[in-house]
Amino acid sequence: MAQQISMIKDITPDTPDWTAQVMVIEKGFPRLTKTQRLFQKIVMIDTEGTKVQGTIFGKDISVLKDTLKIYQTYSASNAVVQPTPPEHRVINNDHQWLLYARTPIEENHVPELSIRALQYGFVPLTELQKYANQPDAIDVLFAVLRVGPAKKTKQTWVQDIVIIDQGMEPTLLTLWDQFVDHEGQTFNELMGPYPIVLGMRMKFSSNNGIKLQTRGSTTFVFNPPLPDANTLQLWCMKNSAGIQKLPNIEMNQTAMIRSCPPQKKQIININRLPTTVQMDELYWIQASCRVTDIYQRFYYMSCSKCVHSTAARTDALFWCNYCKERVKPIPRCRFNVQLSDSSGAIVATLFGGHAETMFGITREYLKDNTEGGRLSHDAATILGTATEFAVQLRAYKPGLADSLHCLFTIVGIKNVSEIIEAEQEIPLGAVTKIPATTDNSNQNKAESSSPKQDQSTTAMEQDETEHSENKMKDRPHPTTADKNRKKKKD
Repeated sequence: MAQQISMIKDITPDTPDWTAQVMVIEKGFPRLTKTQRLFQKIVMIDTEGTKVQGTIFGKDISVLKDTLKIYQTYSASNAVVQPTPPEHRVINNDHQWLLYARTPIEENHVPELSIRALQYGFVPLTELQKYANQPDAIDVLFAVLRVGPAKKTKQTWVQDIVIIDQGMEPTLLTLWDQFVDHEGQTFNELMGPYPIVLGMRMKFSSNNGIKLQTRGSTTFVFNPPLPDANTLQLWCMKNSAGIQKLPNIEMNQTAMIRSCPPQKKQIININRLPTTVQMDELYWIQASCRVTDIYQRFYYMSCSKCVHSTAARTDALFWCNYCKERVKPIPRCRFNVQLSDSSGAIVATLFGGHAETMFGITREYLKDNTEGGRLSHDAATILGTATEFAVQLRAYKPGLADSLHCLFTIVGIKNVSEIIEAEQEIPLGAVTKIPATTDNSNQNKAESSSPKQDQSTTAMEQDETEHSENKMKDRPHPTTADKNRKKKKD
């Protein structure tokens, strides 16, 4: 008698003697819980497209390491089915399968389960800013340009990786905690031109620049044999000359990412900007930009790798206590600018490359034209001349418990001519598909490792936010817009 195949949606804790046909589509590295228990998560899919989360514990991980391989199909029977606690749920399914060494799992060819039939909702790197105020997890397909070294912060480990897709926008991906120990090692060992990685359930961060970060449920698939992955790699190889000419992003630095041009309907008047904020938020304005305070500091000396400020001599290498190595000090732009439109004015802080873009000067120019804390006449004239831009602002709450006002920093700049009048698609360039390959060698390294103890997400975010806020704590409050609001109310 033919074996009865059950669908994932029909399998519950009360289902007796069942068998399901599934494909493994995700397999994370083994992790340690806060109680030091070793576990590994996988995600499987059936022929109806329904997904289920699987969890393996302890010694059973090594027993099953050669049994459950990424993109292979299996028949699995009578796994322990349990409700998934919401805090541990990584997909839209209330139940999970607990997989043990005693669970019947057998490799089985299932023609209906094809790699080419898998569907993903990839987010282009140029559209990350759309997720600034949303808790949604982000799936991204990207090529790796550079892998930075692992760094120890106050509370955890971090590692920065420069990635790219067809939008030609180099973007910073930051790995945290156990991801540095495991996935970070695999990133370091990737071979060949423009290795492709699929990152699932990542998060967007506008702290200290626009970038991607890992979260507890993030998984990576290295060199996935997907048609879209082959398309991206071919595109990178065809456009290699252009990619090599792109601005260089320093590891562990704020990433100056060229955001998408805003649509006209996205731009708001300055008097509509918030005065208080509960979380980091992004806004577009069209404003006249100029410096009104010529007595402020216009740059600071920083580590060339991590951008932390330093009191080291400007003409010699110094030991950076953050990077744990001898590095060169470099000047970095940081100053306040006035942004104004017909509805009011605010003051925002400008950093790094955005400052150089807005006023057409370099950090070296500012350093050479500052003496005794005073700008030269020529430099003051350049900075005091108003120029109009579309400006993307990040509104954030300062690190002061009793502060009622939000502050602003500039995270994107576009020429006014680039504003999109009506909603339209932004072309990413034509690409040609090539046949899929089936090299899973890098992903299979997820089978074994010795994880470090996980640090809390709160600790990770606190460390990063502290770095950003310490550099920005001297910003003035946006008072002019407040006055205009009061006038309108009167």
